[in-house]
Amino acid sequence: MNFTRQELADHAASLTVQGVYIGTSSWKYSGWCGTIYDRARYEYRGKFAETRFKRDCGAGSSSAIESD
Repeated sequence: MNFTRQELADHAASLTVQGVYIGTSSWKYSGWCGTIYDRARYEYRGKFAETRFKRDCGAGSSSAIESD
């Protein structure tokens, strides 16, 4: 199968509209907050708590992942 980078980028963008995200980041990537994870779950005193995120993210439970 042959494809160009632009074709791949266009296809990936069309998947994003459907709620499908492609990436190479680990589960503990804070950039997923608001997309995959509920950011409020990792806030403390109104701010994002990086240490809480690193400690608790995916802590043995799929409940950290939002789904419809």
